[in-house]
Formats: sequence, C-alpha cells, structure tokens
Amino acid sequence: MTESIKVDIWVDIVCPFCYIATSRFEVAVSQVAVPVDIEYHSFQLMPDLPEDYEGSNAEFFRDYRGIPPEELEERSRPLIRMTAEAALPYRLRDIQQASTLKAHQLLHHAKARGRQVDAAAALYRAHFAEGKHIGHLDVLLAIAEGLGLDRADVERSLVSEQHLGDVRADTDRAGQLGIQVVPFFVFENTYSLSGAQEIETLVDVLTQMRNEATTAGA
Repeated sequence: MTESIKVDIWVDIVCPFCYIATSRFEVAVSQVAVPVDIEYHSFQLMPDLPEDYEGSNAEFFRDYRGIPPEELEERSRPLIRMTAEAALPYRLRDIQQASTLKAHQLLHHAKARGRQVDAAAALYRAHFAEGKHIGHLDVLLAIAEGLGLDRADVERSLVSEQHLGDVRADTDRAGQLGIQVVPFFVFENTYSLSGAQEIETLVDVLTQMRNEATTAGA
C-alpha cells in the first residue's frame, strides 16, 4: 500500500481563495487513490487588524482596502462565481471581518486532538456561510464544542494563548519559504503550489507524488 502523501497548507480563515482551494483539494484527493495527510499552517493576511474589530465587510474594504461599498460586489463577482461553481455558500454582505489570531490558535488546539481539518472546515463555514465573527471567543468556543472538543479546555487554551507560539512559528516558517500569498501548498517538502489551483492541477500533482512514492518503494 502506498504511504500517505504529506501536504502542508498555509491558509488564513478569512481568505476566500483558501476557502475555495480547500474544497477543490478535497475533490482532488477523492479522485486520487492515495491517502493524504493534511496539516494546516497559520498565515494572517491582516496581522494588524485589531482583535476587537467590529466593522462590517463593506466597512472593512472601504477603510482598509480603499474599495467603496458600491464597488465591492462588482469586484467580488469572480469569487461569487468560483464559490458557486464549488457549491460553497458565500454570503458576501453578511461576512464579518475579524482578526484570525485566536482562530489560528484554535486550529492548533484541534490539531493536537486530531480534528484540525474538521476545525478548518467549521471555521470557513462560520465565516463565509453563516456570517459569524470568528474573532469572538464565544463563537470559537461554540465551533469547538460542535466538533466535540471540550469547551472548558478550549477556553483555557485560547485565553492563556497556549498555541500563540505555534502560530508565530508557522508565520516564521512562511517567511523562510518566501510565502507572500495563501493558500500555499507544500507536497512532501519538495514541491509547492500557490493560489486556488484548478482541481485538475491538484490531481496531477497528487498523482505524480503517488507515482514517485510507489517507484521509491518498489
């Protein structure tokens, strides 16, 4: 049996291209007969956004990106199309922009308990489909509880910033790799891709990795 392919993926939960890429990657994995070991790594697109930021999506893009509200939906049409093609809910007007520092810490907490992939999916869903503020502790605790994680343990972890060092380590590693945009995929520490790649491209890479592993083990 072919050993699993290790895939490290740098993401930010508020990145719509990461949302799309994650879905496409799941489809690609389902099309390739090989187990895949996925590990998500932290990358904050907005590290300077205050943790208590409460502005709407339109206000955020106006104040931080210089995009007036009347232009936001027009500029978002490609994302609306891409999410629709992937059958992903995307409620543009309801999105609550937020600092993802605590959300990334939750991802590390979930990773230590074997639930990181599920946690990432739940965070994406909360942000893009449900209009929830994923910078709020109570929202993160509800997400964790929905995954079957111990609410009190998660609260202790997030309040004490137990995994802040892990988030910083991921960020430092991203800098060493020259990562400037996410998503960013690293396959078996040897091959990398950035952006929301097409499913066919991801299938080709996974197939190549599988074939190389099979040849090496022959």
